[in-house]
Amino acid sequence: MIFEIVEPVCHDKDHVYIKPLYCSDAWDAYYMLDKAFPYNINTMDGRAWEFFICCFNGYENCLQFKISI
Repeated sequence: MIFEIVEPVCHDKDHVYIKPLYCSDAWDAYYMLDKAFPYNINTMDGRAWEFFICCFNGYENCLQFKISI
């Protein structure tokens, strides 16, 4: 699956947003990443690998990644 990095209307320095180029929603990508990198409090350093589905231009077509430094 090919993605592009997109920016929301309001600048958000704490998150990165990626959007699939060839489908109308991001649920397939979310399920793929969730299976490959499940959140596990015992193995992750804090909440460094968090991602969520979010709406971009009115569709649930974007993945929002939390940036943890």
